[in-house]
Amino acid sequence: MSKVLELMMILKRRPLTKTEIAENFNFDPRQSDYYVKNILMYFGLAEQIDSRFKLTVRGKHIAQQAVGQRNILLAREIISYSLFNHLIQRRIIHGRLNKKDIIHEMLIEDLGLSISTVERRASTVNAIIEWIMLQILD
Repeated sequence: MSKVLELMMILKRRPLTKTEIAENFNFDPRQSDYYVKNILMYFGLAEQIDSRFKLTVRGKHIAQQAVGQRNILLAREIISYSLFNHLIQRRIIHGRLNKKDIIHEMLIEDLGLSISTVERRASTVNAIIEWIMLQILD
């Protein structure tokens, strides 16, 4: 999530191509897709116009806040999605999540992903849930 937040701060200044994003983070351009399309765009915080990515109005609003408020607003935004809402509730009640629970919830959501993609993304979903828990506990 730290890279997601850092990317939001970069996109707050100006729209970037996936190559420019990759150069900022010193990683492969396909990793840009992962952070922008699979996270920021999924949550409605960024959009693509032609070959450039920019923050949406909601994304800009979150990015303009002080760090603590920004994290809380981002956590609230994520929890507003049913998949993450269900999983955070399970995490609070049971004290932990296992990969099988996450995969099950992702399949119920019918995200249009193959089972192999769901299995790969389960660790990302878990990392996001754990980041949210840190925001709640702070």
